[in-house]
Amino acid sequence: MLSPTYTIRYSEESIEDLTAIAKHYAEISTALKDKLKVAILKTEVDLLRNPFAFSKVSFKDFRRIIIKNFPYKILYRVENNEILVFAILHQARSKKVISKRLKK
Repeated sequence: MLSPTYTIRYSEESIEDLTAIAKHYAEISTALKDKLKVAILKTEVDLLRNPFAFSKVSFKDFRRIIIKNFPYKILYRVENNEILVFAILHQARSKKVISKRLKK
């Protein structure tokens, strides 16, 4: 039996998160920004393969995946065959901040 095909959809807030993160790394070094881009693409591949393989967070049906080699996590939920990304936050962010973002 074939496994379902998933697509990823980023919320407006998560795009703003990613833009701010990329801008921060670009100010440090173009090479570091490029490494971030590659890490994000690899994370997307992992998500598309099996979005249910990653840890649940303590809020509804949300899950998180860590971006390798960077201190950020992607918070998402799977609905039907869509992976809905709600936030890309630093790993040190408090659960209170995360809950507030995911309630929107």
